[in-house]
Amino acid sequence: RRWLASIRATSNNRLLTSDRDEKIRISQFPQTYIVEGYLLGHSAFVTAISLVSSSNDLCVSCGGDDTVRLWNINECRELHRFQLEEKSLPTHLSNVCDAQVAVTLSGSTTVQVLSIESATSIKLVQTLEIAYQPLATTFQNGKTLLILQGDCNQNYIVVYKKTDDGQWQEHTGVTQQLPPGISMPKTVLETDPRTGQLKMEKIQENRGASIEIPWNRVERIEKAKASRSRRKRKKRETSTTTTTTTTREE
Repeated sequence: RRWLASIRATSNNRLLTSDRDEKIRISQFPQTYIVEGYLLGHSAFVTAISLVSSSNDLCVSCGGDDTVRLWNINECRELHRFQLEEKSLPTHLSNVCDAQVAVTLSGSTTVQVLSIESATSIKLVQTLEIAYQPLATTFQNGKTLLILQGDCNQNYIVVYKKTDDGQWQEHTGVTQQLPPGISMPKTVLETDPRTGQLKMEKIQENRGASIEIPWNRVERIEKAKASRSRRKRKKRETSTTTTTTTTREE
């Protein structure tokens, strides 16, 4: 049994999924058994994926290697890698809005706002300090950033507004309180129900432990490229055969 860490669907019927392995799988939808390729490069599990809203061929991801990466989906190619300053596990990516994405970190009360520059690089714009562990974030219309806080019952949603100089500033005066008996979790990551500790070990697959044979090894990348080339060649041959048959019938 496999657990998905993140799943995203594009408007051109593609499905991007990740689990405790180092790869991001690109499948067709609804025929998810048809795999178009893999995004290979992370050296640890992938925790979140977010699509670049202005395009169907770009996405960003983050994972246990403390990096945020920008990808070209069509070419299955990494465009840029951003190393997070804090050595904290990135757990969630917001939606991409106005070329910005917010990253939450496990074990940290900060949210890092990153900018995607010309679809070729990622830069740190601002680090936001909040009171509790951030669980998730989302942009609204490019002018509002909502941050969901964990392990608190009051003010569990923090609101930030973009100022005229492009910086994010906390919008005070907004309070929310959870009903009695309901509390926010401390983390969005999988935990052991007996001990409450994080379960971050990688799954053991029949090809061997992923920590011993990572998906970003050169031979695996070359094997994936060769597989994609065979599928494309077969598709071209099928198309040529169909065209020839139609011509003969005419």
